[in-house]
Amino acid sequence: MAKSSRLFIVLLFISVSGYSLYPSLEYYFFTDKKIRDLVENKGRFAASSLAGNEEVVLEQPAETDATDVPPALPDDIDIANDLGLDTDEVPVPPAQSDLTNDVAEIEPTTTNPLDDPATKLAYDKAKATRIKAIKPGLDLSGGLSIDVEADFAKLSELTGTPLAEIDAEARQEAIDRIVTKIQNRIDAAGVSEITIRKQPNYRLTIQIPGETSSERVQSLVSTTGRLEFKLVDNEASESYTYDENIDGQNPTHSDPSREVAFFYEPNELGKRERSYPVVLEREVLIDGDNIQNARLDYNQYGEPVVAFELNSIGTSQFSEVTAQNTGRSLAILLDGNVMSAPNINQHIPSGQAQISGGFTLDEARDLALILRSGSLPVPIRIISEDIIAAKLGEELRTRAFQALFTSLIVIILFMLVYYRFSGLIAVTALVLNAILIISFLASFGLALSISGIAGLLLTIGMSIDANVIIFSRIREELKSTKGNIADSIRKGYARAFWTIFDANVTTLIAAFMLFYYGSGFLQGFATTLFVGIIVSMFTSLFVTRLIFDFLLDLGYIRRHSALII
Repeated sequence: MAKSSRLFIVLLFISVSGYSLYPSLEYYFFTDKKIRDLVENKGRFAASSLAGNEEVVLEQPAETDATDVPPALPDDIDIANDLGLDTDEVPVPPAQSDLTNDVAEIEPTTTNPLDDPATKLAYDKAKATRIKAIKPGLDLSGGLSIDVEADFAKLSELTGTPLAEIDAEARQEAIDRIVTKIQNRIDAAGVSEITIRKQPNYRLTIQIPGETSSERVQSLVSTTGRLEFKLVDNEASESYTYDENIDGQNPTHSDPSREVAFFYEPNELGKRERSYPVVLEREVLIDGDNIQNARLDYNQYGEPVVAFELNSIGTSQFSEVTAQNTGRSLAILLDGNVMSAPNINQHIPSGQAQISGGFTLDEARDLALILRSGSLPVPIRIISEDIIAAKLGEELRTRAFQALFTSLIVIILFMLVYYRFSGLIAVTALVLNAILIISFLASFGLALSISGIAGLLLTIGMSIDANVIIFSRIREELKSTKGNIADSIRKGYARAFWTIFDANVTTLIAAFMLFYYGSGFLQGFATTLFVGIIVSMFTSLFVTRLIFDFLLDLGYIRRHSALII
């Protein structure tokens, strides 16, 4: 290949790398830290700004009098307040916590900094740049990592479908839908950045940088969101007795058309736990698939409730149910748990209603977004979780970069001392090697983790090893050709090629296997290693040879052959 063509290829790679790295440089070095904190959701106001939703309330409202309370829904559609919900109503909302827990850096305020036009403009620009910038891994930034698994056995139990009939294609489709719905839920909760990775055996790894409180995240992730409306059998409920030692955790009713469900109430610590049973008719009259919209609202007492609106099919069903069952109790269940059981006092023709029952602000807000995003196609269960404190992540990041830069300095000094000017060529290729690898990670939205830095260090070592092999071959050729430097360089690269190629191919195979069978941080290491090996072969065999050829054409090597190698 002609030198001009090789030069064009090298310049093309450098240009693409520069384009890929520019957003990272702009974001981390030329964006104000306060703006970055807002973008990375470290402030109290970031949640509302990122969620883009007026129902993400930033402050718990102060006690209000009657004139300050938002108006309630009309009586004929307020099933939760005026149709008997004042008895036996217990919600099963997600646990309380805040996805963005690191709020100590910004003092609570009643002024949204994004109300300032200049700040909002800088925020929007930084947010767009952040998407294209390389991101630190969870181990460097601190945050929460949760591994979950699709519970197809539970789905089989709920739907009555034999487990063997749920084929691989249907399972994979369900996983894809779960990823989308979890992404939508957590995005709506005000998280600026979330990573969901598919793993073997229908598992997912969910990573949320900066989050160190897992309770609310677990609820948003693990709550299936299966909303159902069923009639209460009041007579059977009154006569039913439950003994956990006899009936177990999942009791059944003697009448196959009936089922037993439980209310959940907060204990002394505020945690929801199983309370007392109620007997329901097994038939599902209306389900969550018919919900068109759900939002946070307030009842006439200023208490948070969830207002929802049904679609045309749901409205028709709701109207028919309330017309035919006036005077009965209608249980509202979330994932099989009774949230409330209001009495139907009159026919309700509209498709709007409220769900109340002692919600906190976070509980009502989270329940609304779960209903709005839709139920998960398959129940999921949490396998494990890992919380990395931000301070620990900062310490690890500092040590990792110290190791990286120290290694680079030592390697550079060694190459310059031992191989003189050829060492400088190798160092140039080494720097280009690191730039190309990092730009690749940025281009594909991959995070730079500690395991990735370890892979980068190993790649740097292998890149230098390739140059050492080449320079050793050139020295051997110089001795046999009695000082013909141009011929020695050509033969040295030819002899070294297959040695370098064979060594790197075997490592590529190992990296591929690590990625395929590994998970989490191991995959990060394998990805960086795999990309790094390919890039190091390019820089050591292609770029350094191009530099030598240009120096030969300029006559520099012949004039200073004693300093070259």
